[in-house]
Amino acid sequence: MKKIFVLLLMTVFMLSACSASKGEDDQSIEPGTEQYKQIAESNIEAVLAEAFGINSIYDDGVDLSSCSEKFLKEIGMNDDEISSLRESLAL
Repeated sequence: MKKIFVLLLMTVFMLSACSASKGEDDQSIEPGTEQYKQIAESNIEAVLAEAFGINSIYDDGVDLSSCSEKFLKEIGMNDDEISSLRESLAL
């Protein structure tokens, strides 16, 4: 179960990092810069919206917890695994 979650996070991170490494004019953007951070955050938001089947994670009425649970069920996790994941993430 944790492997699936880690894989999901790694995929989001890798997609964001790859997209953030190129600018509009295809020039490299240095990691750690404000522009890199903004592009990465934007890409993470877009990937989550796509995975959850919504327009934006900021839309009114969007319940990210419910969207996350639905997504995790779609990739094969059951209620017990999701509950265990929630407990593990509750720091």
